[in-house]
Amino acid sequence: MGKTLTTLDQTNKRVLMFGGKGGVGKTTSSAAAALHYALAGRRTLIISSDLTPSLSDIF
Repeated sequence: MGKTLTTLDQTNKRVLMFGGKGGVGKTTSSAAAALHYALAGRRTLIISSDLTPSLSDIF
């Protein structure tokens, strides 16, 4: 197990989370960050848990 944790520590992975009150630009900021990393050639996954989804409108 120690080897697995060491391997995870050496990887260059990021988890970005955007939070705040409604209408402050969380979806827009999330989409912009995901697009930035994707265009830079990084493997990118964007997940939304918004009950009124609008992320699909951006892409």
